[in-house]
Parts: sequence; C-alpha cells; structure tokens
Amino acid sequence: MMNGQTLNRIGLFLGGLILFSLLFLPDIHLGNQLPAFQTIDFLLPFVVVYLFIRRKELLWQKYYIILLLFCAYIPISMLVNGRLNKVIDYFEIYKILKFLLIILLFTFIDFKQFYNKWLFPLFFGLVVLNFIHFFNIFDFNTFLHKYYPGGIQLEYFGLNSLKEPSVKRMVGSMGNPNINAVVFLMFAIIFIPFRNSKKQISIFLLAILMVFLCQSRTALIALGLILIGIALLRLSNWKWKDWLIILAGIVVMYFISWALATDFFKYSLYSNYILDGSILQTG
Repeated sequence: MMNGQTLNRIGLFLGGLILFSLLFLPDIHLGNQLPAFQTIDFLLPFVVVYLFIRRKELLWQKYYIILLLFCAYIPISMLVNGRLNKVIDYFEIYKILKFLLIILLFTFIDFKQFYNKWLFPLFFGLVVLNFIHFFNIFDFNTFLHKYYPGGIQLEYFGLNSLKEPSVKRMVGSMGNPNINAVVFLMFAIIFIPFRNSKKQISIFLLAILMVFLCQSRTALIALGLILIGIALLRLSNWKWKDWLIILAGIVVMYFISWALATDFFKYSLYSNYILDGSILQTG
C-alpha cells in the first residue's frame, strides 16, 4: 500500500505531465471520422486510478455539481436538435468530465511544489520555444506548420495576404495568437510580483512581453482589467513607487514588442487598434 508521500509525488508527476502535454505536444489525429486526441487523453486512465485510490480524501464542492449538471444538459440539447445519433457530440460530455477529473487531481497537488518543479521550468521552456518560432530559427515554423495546429496563422506568419513582410503575431504551439496570449497571461497572473522582488518582477514582465508579442487585443483588455482589479480591491501592498515600477515595466515591454513585431516600426501594430479607437468601429 502506498503512503501519502508517495501518492503526493505521483500526483505531482501526473499534474506536471498533463501541463507539459497541453503546452508542448500537438494533437493526435487517428482518422478523419474521429476528433483529434490530446496526450492528456491517454494519461486520463492513470488519473482515474489515482483518484480512485484517494477517493476517501476527496472533498466535494458545489462547482463539481454544476459541471455534472451541464453534462446531463448536453444530451437534452442533442435530443431537441435531433443529434442523438451524432457520435462526435458525445465528446462534448467527455471534455467536461475530463476537465472535472483534472480539477480533482490538482486538489491533491501542493501548489508551491508544483510551482518550483513544473510551472517555473515549463514557462521558460515555452518562452524559448516561442522565441525560436518568432524569429524562425532553424526554419522552425516549417516544423510547427507540419505537426501543430495553426494553419493559415503559421502559413502567413509575418506576412500579409499577398505574402509580403508584415507585422508578426506570435502563434507558438497553441496554433492561435489569442490562445497563446491567454496561456502567457495565465503565467503573468501566477507571477504577479506581490512580494515585490526584482526576480519576481523580471519574470512577470517577461510573461507580459510574451503576451504583447501575440498581439491579442482581448489579452490586452484583460491585463488592464486585472491591474484595475488589483488596485480597486487592494490585493497587493504596493506603494506608489511599486506601481510606477510595474506600470513603467509594462509600457517598456509594450514598446519592445512593438519594435520586434513590426521589424522596428515598419508596419502597423495589430493591437494598436485598441488604442486609437478604431476597434469600436468593428463588428
């Protein structure tokens, strides 16, 4: 019988593998008639066994009930829309159950250990991968285009519709600049320098730079709302000096991303549309 310490190490390892697979590994296509699978789908049986072993330690939350109720609602929607014979629709139920299982797994994982052992290294690995992609070192984008999602986003990376040089929007292994921005924004939130150490500020600003290189207007708005929330809810003990350092650092990262994405200001920056008001004229 495994003791608690051994089970904790196994849970930590499983959680790390799951995050690694989501950030770095492409989907697996087994056929045209089947949806794409993720590596996490093949790790899920191990998660189920792990949770079964620790089932007596599980603390049930109301949120889990909401997810299960949504799973029950999906077949009703399928019935109303005459789609009970569509096998692919049942995978929507599977996605939510997968999400629930991962949440349950992470309730057993100590965040501090996960941060040091997995989050920190995976973040820097992702930064390196995205910089290799952004500057197309060793023609890396050909590899990304072949094995990863992205399609036209990778085919036209750094090009306009006429395949002439244009502004770059960092796609990375996510296959979409907006999703890539959300991933790096997640890391930025995790690395918010509440302790106000130089190391923490540097890592936070690096994550912010990666967000800006994705040129996502949604992420830009979200970052602004996060900072406003920190200020209004007084979630930090930052003084005026600390705020100035953080905000100045963010502005500097924005201008660095502007320079890099536009080959030193040769082209219009995509995310600037949010600043000049023209975004309000779109649909």
